[in-house]
Amino acid sequence: MQIALRARMRNSVCGVVAVGLAAGVSLGACTNDPYPPPLDETDSRPASQISIVIDDVPPIFLAYRDGESPWQVVVFTSQASLHFTAHGSYRVLAVCDRRDHFEIAISGRTSEDGATISPSCASIAAATAGHRFVNTSGSMSAPGRVLIDGKTVDGSVSNWEFHLAVTKGMHDLLAISNDDKVVMRPALDLENLDNAVPAIDASTGTPLRALDFAIANGVGDPSVSVSFVSKLDGLGVLDSRSGSTGVALPDAVAGTELTQTVEVTVQSGTTQQTAIQPVTAAVTTNLQMLPTLPDAEFGDGVVAWSDSLPDGLVRADGTDPSNGNAIHFDASASFLRGATQLSLHLPPPDDISDFQDDFVTEATSDSMSLSVQRTDGDVTLRSTRLSSSSSKTRGSR
Repeated sequence: MQIALRARMRNSVCGVVAVGLAAGVSLGACTNDPYPPPLDETDSRPASQISIVIDDVPPIFLAYRDGESPWQVVVFTSQASLHFTAHGSYRVLAVCDRRDHFEIAISGRTSEDGATISPSCASIAAATAGHRFVNTSGSMSAPGRVLIDGKTVDGSVSNWEFHLAVTKGMHDLLAISNDDKVVMRPALDLENLDNAVPAIDASTGTPLRALDFAIANGVGDPSVSVSFVSKLDGLGVLDSRSGSTGVALPDAVAGTELTQTVEVTVQSGTTQQTAIQPVTAAVTTNLQMLPTLPDAEFGDGVVAWSDSLPDGLVRADGTDPSNGNAIHFDASASFLRGATQLSLHLPPPDDISDFQDDFVTEATSDSMSLSVQRTDGDVTLRSTRLSSSSSKTRGSR
């Protein structure tokens, strides 16, 4: 099996950096071999202890690789067990179950990047396999939408009914009318309510809070999307609309139990610039976006660029349309060392134990993206280049 990151070095037509389960981390001389002999970094760099931090539900598969040593599968018993020793560059691979597909995340780092790493797919809640679902229903007096348990249902008429399957347990519910008023029903115990939500009277709703953004260094027309999650349960997207004004829950509704996030996206063609930040009383409305990425070429699971990228964490993403599996590769600047090409390939495994055939992903050119991300204070900035057919603007309400 091979997961590869291959790179053409600036000022060299044949330098290669390869990242994979079978390929090495290489800075090789000119050769017809696409995978030159690996550079042995363990002789020149001191040993460092690295901790794998799992913020949420553990991945269903986790492995790490120290330089060009064999991959080591991690048997998760406790957070204290997730430590390994790295000599220079290393990779961490995690597989997360997303109910109807697998998500594979590979992170490339060096000991220069600190002593901890968090697999990117582990921060999203794993599948609810084994959870019991209950069917719930309710009604809303005005056109709008209802959010509960990460699901959204819309109604376009007055006094409309909704029906949803939600996981067993306590849930927050939000109802937002089309005139931007919100009604919150916190901590609903649906089973004690016979799985029926009390009728929602939209006229009693509280007006949403308006957020007006000024955007610098952006191209195209801004599309503003506001989303938030509950500490009790994920609720989903509060609002998505075009323009420089977004909305958020007012403090009287959000209280201290809800964490809101505002995401501002500027898109023009295949270029996207995004700023993500928590919604607080001091939310930043003057946004300085990351510079746009240079033109990129996508094809056969490979993305390549010629000009320098902005400073930040570089990430390539791809999806396999045949099975819905997704693959993400993120790498620090010290790991990439001037790479100008990323390649993601997942043939059948043959050199890492317990890695299943159905984890395999083949990213296609119409489902890939390249992005750079960095954090300035509370604001996470991202600049993205999309393959042409995956370029999508956010819909307006």
